[in-house]
Amino acid sequence: MIRLLLVILCNVFLSLPLMAQESSGQKENIKYVSNLHVDVRSGPTAQAGKVEVITSGTRLQVLEERPDDFVRVRLDSGAEGWVLGRFLTDEPVQTAAQTKVDSLQAERSRLYTELNKYKEERNTYKTDLEKLQAEHETQVTELTDLRATSSAAVDINKQNQRLQSELEQETQRRTEAESRAAGAVTKLVMVGVICSVVGAALGFFVGSGPRRAEKKWRRMPV
Repeated sequence: MIRLLLVILCNVFLSLPLMAQESSGQKENIKYVSNLHVDVRSGPTAQAGKVEVITSGTRLQVLEERPDDFVRVRLDSGAEGWVLGRFLTDEPVQTAAQTKVDSLQAERSRLYTELNKYKEERNTYKTDLEKLQAEHETQVTELTDLRATSSAAVDINKQNQRLQSELEQETQRRTEAESRAAGAVTKLVMVGVICSVVGAALGFFVGSGPRRAEKKWRRMPV
């Protein structure tokens, strides 16, 4: 019995270095996910089916490495699969992941701030555009009124020219009528004068007629 115990103890002492080596090897084969999301696939190809999707900081045990960067790993749940080695790191990346998350949140806040700024600028541009449209409509209205006024002025000018032409024609007709009237008056005066002369001559002739008759009567024998 004592010999059996001694043999067991010797085996245990002899196996301790091997266990230490295996433990050291396991520590060396422990990796952590450095990317936000990594697909665990059923085979060492990008076309293989997904076994699981793991996130940043997930602890993995590396079972096999390939030259094409695919690594066979075992999860703490016992599931095995293949991942890309470039997404793994030797140290936990929770701090880095949190830093990245914080950076993304800060970037999101910055983008929201810029978005609100662009919205305000858009509202300002919209207001300016509405003002420009109102000014344009006012200018169009004024131009329409100006065209109407110009058209009315042209019509008035045409009417003035027509009235001026009619006035000139009327003035010419009046001048001709006055000329004809003056001629008629002259003719009437001449006719009056002639009539006066003829009347005077007839009166003289008629007035001297009885005297001659009386002289002839007196000359007749009794």
